[in-house]
Amino acid sequence: MASRRARRRAGQSRGAGRTGVWFGRVVLGLVVLGAIAALGGYLWLKNYLRSDGFRQMVNLKVSEVLEAEATFDQFKWDGMEMRAPNFSAEGSDLIRRIELEDLKSEIQLGALLRKRVETEEVQVGRLHVELDVTRDGPRFEAGPRQVVQFDNVSIDELSGEVDFGETSLHWNKVRGSLKPGQGRGSYAVSLARGQLLTPLSLFPELDLQKATLRFVDDELVLQNGAFKVFDSGRLRTDGELDFENGDYFFEGHLTDVLCEEVVPEDWSKRITGQLTSHFTVEGEGKKAPVIMGNLKLTDGYLTALPVLDRIAAYTATERFRRVTLRRAELNFRQEGKLLELTDLVVVSDGLLRIEGRLAIDDERLNGDLLLGLAPRTLANIPGAAHRVFHPGKEDLLWTPVK
Repeated sequence: MASRRARRRAGQSRGAGRTGVWFGRVVLGLVVLGAIAALGGYLWLKNYLRSDGFRQMVNLKVSEVLEAEATFDQFKWDGMEMRAPNFSAEGSDLIRRIELEDLKSEIQLGALLRKRVETEEVQVGRLHVELDVTRDGPRFEAGPRQVVQFDNVSIDELSGEVDFGETSLHWNKVRGSLKPGQGRGSYAVSLARGQLLTPLSLFPELDLQKATLRFVDDELVLQNGAFKVFDSGRLRTDGELDFENGDYFFEGHLTDVLCEEVVPEDWSKRITGQLTSHFTVEGEGKKAPVIMGNLKLTDGYLTALPVLDRIAAYTATERFRRVTLRRAELNFRQEGKLLELTDLVVVSDGLLRIEGRLAIDDERLNGDLLLGLAPRTLANIPGAAHRVFHPGKEDLLWTPVK
């Protein structure tokens, strides 16, 4: 009996051994088949990525997202590194035009098989964007699953235009980078160098030093914008732009601008000093923006003006030939072609003081001023101190000027 049990155990051991061998062969076969399938899938995917069908599918998806007619002219692949020489999109809503050159990125294969695009770095040679914020635009993905994921986008040259209806903002030769923000659908943007052309008459051209922007929920927020104005001035700005309804608001602080750089050339030798200004720009849709603020001139003087020379001759007061301005400031408000100057004050100690308001409407000047002069300046003009001027504040003689 013991012999029969031994033979039975030996048979069971040989059966288990044969089962283990077959199981190992099955696992090995599955691994080989999986490797062949993966290799075949990889080769198929490589061929598909290079096909015209893939390019047309991408163009269709991008067109749907941007709500514009979008076209990649071709893709070039080196392994999983993708290059797109040219891309363009044209639309009639918020996005009017996008031009992109020399896009390069390395795509992760595993994510692509899951119908996602994941990459660490995206490099762009040139990006040109034209937007019309008076029109509706697309809403970008903000759901639980993002189809495109990246760590950083670097752009060698940015240019473009934002159309606000009656005014527009242009920029060119800007260098930028884009990174995902903390919230889903939000992005952090860093800008450096480049030039901006603004609708503001005080400083139509700005040289960008650096700026930080944040995009979230169809809103673009400008933080810590630093610009160089003319040769000497500095401008700090912040603000926000709502792409959904076209509203925008910006605030700026201008310092250290030499007056002779701002005025027309024939005035550059006649008025000097440093300008400072704090202002806001607010707009809504197609309406003209409202620009409000103050303007101050310090350490200034007026000279070489024929009218001052005549006043100096009439009053026998040589100080009128070179008027030192201790204080010169005003508040301004511009909407469309109407520019209103209020709380205007110009002071030259011991000589004159001007107060009042002016309005310039489509190059038509209108205003009410009060001119105050030191009594001794009128001593050589018979009757002026009593018939034209009248005593008033600051121990000056005053007369209204229309």
